[in-house]
Amino acid sequence: MNQNEVEVLAEIQEYLVVNLADEHYAIPGIAVREVMRWQTPTSVPGAPAIMPGLISQRGVIFPVIDLRLILGLTLNLATRATRLVLVEHDVTRMALLVDTVVDLVPLTAKSIAPPPAALDAQRVRLLAGVTTLEGATLAVLNLGALVAVLHETL
Repeated sequence: MNQNEVEVLAEIQEYLVVNLADEHYAIPGIAVREVMRWQTPTSVPGAPAIMPGLISQRGVIFPVIDLRLILGLTLNLATRATRLVLVEHDVTRMALLVDTVVDLVPLTAKSIAPPPAALDAQRVRLLAGVTTLEGATLAVLNLGALVAVLHETL
């Protein structure tokens, strides 16, 4: 391998592609701990709609976060394809509610462009950027911004 090939391989990161209301989003693979089937969370009185409840996985409590609500997308009823993506960013753990999990894909930082300015400001804040995957737009989530929004909201 030459130096250029080594540099390209070093900048490739894996992302978990999920579907939310017929849109594709990428979650940094390094933050993903587990993907699990949907289970009804235990509700928390007074919690905002974006947090439908809590789940326990292997003795660890995760708040369930509905990404569709945070991103202003339409809600779908839970189906057999609905998944919870357990992620950890810094010290924050959460179970992200997604409609389906699509695939694990490699992306380079160079392939990710800034989000379009025409998008809703809340959505732009939550995105690290956008790219294309098999001809479709793929929005890359910024987990640090998501955690900041959750701290402001919860």
